[in-house]
Amino acid sequence: MRISIIGGTGDLGRGLALRLCSGREIIIGSRDQKKARRYAKLYREISGCDDINGTSNATAAGTSDHIILTVPASSLGPLLEELSETIKEGSMVVSPVVPMVKRGGLLHYSPFDVKGRTMSAAEFIKMALRRVDVIAAFHTIPAKILGDPSVKGFSYDVLVAADARDSFKKFVEIFSPIEGLRYLYAGPLETARQVEALVPLLLNVGTNNGMKYPSMRVV
Repeated sequence: MRISIIGGTGDLGRGLALRLCSGREIIIGSRDQKKARRYAKLYREISGCDDINGTSNATAAGTSDHIILTVPASSLGPLLEELSETIKEGSMVVSPVVPMVKRGGLLHYSPFDVKGRTMSAAEFIKMALRRVDVIAAFHTIPAKILGDPSVKGFSYDVLVAADARDSFKKFVEIFSPIEGLRYLYAGPLETARQVEALVPLLLNVGTNNGMKYPSMRVV
């Protein structure tokens, strides 16, 4: 199985690469191909997995059926224009992207506004890449914890928004190797707005209560 991580040189990309690489081919995508290759080499050394490689974002998207977009919300528009030419029809595109802004010392959810229509990052991706299956997931997982291979004992829930239950089940099959994560179906893609909005809330709670890496578990 091949999984491409677009923007894979960041903290979340690193964590997903290290946790998913066993028995899989991982492609790290970046705007800078040399940087992607450099980080892929680093991830191979840390993980002991031989099949992690780096390339450009467009090439990474065009060579995999399973793609994770670990990029800032501000980069999403130009990136989607670039990927639209190469991405395979029917690919699964996973979005942990959260649009947010800081005002008055607090983080606020800041959904996309397209011609007066408010939408989540996941819905924005679906609008731009109509031929793919978009899944919203991994928003509330602390990237620093996920990217630290010495951490084995975490226990987090991942809320997943997908338009079809079958898409959710397929997602769980692909990403089940990440120990310590439980996947819960939140509902169709429109619920991604509520899932994404949890991130600034959690970060504000963490800041106000001295919690360094807040996450969540549903009980």
